[in-house]
Amino acid sequence: MHRKFIIAALAVSAGVTLPLIALLPSPAAATPAGDETSFDNAWMTDSTTTIDLTADITLSCVGGTPIRSVTAGPLTVDGHGHTITQTCTGDGVLQADGTASITLMNVSITGGTNGGSGGGIKEHGPLVLTNSVVHDNTAGSTGGGISALAPLGSVTLTNSTVRNNSSAAGDGGIETAGTATLTDSTVDHNTATGGSGGISAVGGVTLVRSTISNNSATAGGGGIGAASIMSTNSTISNNTAGLAGGGGFTTTSATLAYTTIVQNASPLGANLLTRTLSSFATVVALPLGGGANCVASSPASSGFNFSDDSSCGFTLASDRQNAGNPNVGALAGNGGPTQTRLPQTGSPLIDAISNTSCQTAPLGSGIVTDQRILPRPSPPGGACDIGSVEVQVASPTAPIVVAPRFTG
Repeated sequence: MHRKFIIAALAVSAGVTLPLIALLPSPAAATPAGDETSFDNAWMTDSTTTIDLTADITLSCVGGTPIRSVTAGPLTVDGHGHTITQTCTGDGVLQADGTASITLMNVSITGGTNGGSGGGIKEHGPLVLTNSVVHDNTAGSTGGGISALAPLGSVTLTNSTVRNNSSAAGDGGIETAGTATLTDSTVDHNTATGGSGGISAVGGVTLVRSTISNNSATAGGGGIGAASIMSTNSTISNNTAGLAGGGGFTTTSATLAYTTIVQNASPLGANLLTRTLSSFATVVALPLGGGANCVASSPASSGFNFSDDSSCGFTLASDRQNAGNPNVGALAGNGGPTQTRLPQTGSPLIDAISNTSCQTAPLGSGIVTDQRILPRPSPPGGACDIGSVEVQVASPTAPIVVAPRFTG
């Protein structure tokens, strides 16, 4: 019997009441890993629950790619800022064949060249990345950076980046059989031969204060291809799709609030392609590649949207169609955890939403910051800006604090 249970049994027999914590066994200690052998052993051991990296790990074909088994339980890998690099041609970096959750924290994953799916990470359960980067991986099939496959695959990113990954058969950055949820995260410069350059999701994609940028697909969905998309305080920019359309994204249902969708490219739906479109305080403009801004068969505006053509169905009195150049800067680090496109001086997006309408229900309700986690509106009591960025009015007594981000 565990020593704590023996103590508890003796205490109870003596009439002593112990706090609940004394009745619980001690949590399993983390397994340290500072080289390939120790990491492989920890990764492949079913009973391992936490791995702490103490150094960068270079995988060099000793025993092949480590595979976590079907019977293994949930696992957390805390990289403490270190990198796991695959150097073997034809091998991905991490693979788990079971459906247990995998959580990666404070780590970079790179160098995978899987001939199948999942150049960086391949798994079949929930994948959670926090403060991490998956970059420069390649898949001969799908999911250049990440493959979260059936039956339970899903992807959750927080303060993380998926960039410079590629695939030969679609889904350049991320593919998931379930949902993809991004908060304060970036999917950038991923490429796909086929559809969905940045993200492919059989379920929905949810974006909160995130940026999808510079991704490309030879078919549809330059930035995202998904069953549905919900975007709040996010930027979708500079993505490219082929003839199938949807330079920024292609989906069945899109719900957008305070979102900036500009300078995406495609011959069909340069910025977006969707069956239903619900939008509030969103800018869709500067289409490239020959297509109009939107292909949307059932648009429904909630007001205060901006576009430079009439293809998006922004027809409420508070909307502005055919309104010219929104005058936003290039993607840049304007503060906060992700790059954004800052409205420039004189932009028609600035102060375009009256204070009483800044949180117009249902899409705007409760949104009191912008993509950079800075106050919306600024100054308090003022009007709000259209799009993901609220231009800040400087206060001599309250300096703006910019949150750091992990770039790997």
